[in-house]
Amino acid sequence: MAYHRHRPMRFRSPIVTALALALLGFVSLLLAQQPAAISAHPFPMTPGTSWVYAGDVRWQDQNNTTHEEHVTWRTEVRKFVEHPAANARVAAIYGYPSDLDWTDGKPDTEYRPLVESAGRFYLLSADTLPATLKRLDDPNDNLAGLLSTDDLILEWPLGQGWRFCDPKGIVRDDQLYCWFVENIAPSNLKFPGVKIVPRDEYQLSYKTNPDQVSVTFVPDVGITHYEYHHHGAIADTTLTLSEFHPAQVKK
Repeated sequence: MAYHRHRPMRFRSPIVTALALALLGFVSLLLAQQPAAISAHPFPMTPGTSWVYAGDVRWQDQNNTTHEEHVTWRTEVRKFVEHPAANARVAAIYGYPSDLDWTDGKPDTEYRPLVESAGRFYLLSADTLPATLKRLDDPNDNLAGLLSTDDLILEWPLGQGWRFCDPKGIVRDDQLYCWFVENIAPSNLKFPGVKIVPRDEYQLSYKTNPDQVSVTFVPDVGITHYEYHHHGAIADTTLTLSEFHPAQVKK
């Protein structure tokens, strides 16, 4: 097509259409690769939410004989309490993955309080005192003095190489006794009948001299992989999420 300096250059209709379609396809590809917006509370706490894991537990008996048991493990949210005065949320978790540590794969499953406060998540002991449980059940309680960094298991948001732990651990230069974000990568989670929007997965570790914990966390889904390993005695837990059941939303 000849170009006339006094006349604007015009493209033929098929060319314009092709360019528009190509641009639309490129934009659609970029949007498809973007992780969907994450909710303000990335760990599901709605009662009825459950996770089913499959994995293995290894242990050593009193005769130093090593045993291994394949396990199917269920974790469930049974109760939820909002604490406006403390800007906190409390969920009763039944069957947290770490319950399997140092067991023969058949532990007594107990409730453990999971507390979210100011972007931090604290998993309290199953042996939490009744007086503390009473305060956690009271939505008017400000939870003052109840939360300890010793119980910290998650922080949000997270970034590559970030650490979170108590003040003593954060100043260490050996990455021990502190949660560490090992890697961030796109998640490829798929569960029959459950729509999972694109998410990144966060691989976290907590290492000490005698043992270590490795966790993979996906926002709005929860823990998708859990490992515990002792460096001396035989005590190993490995779990991978096989089913995820979001709570039914009441209409």
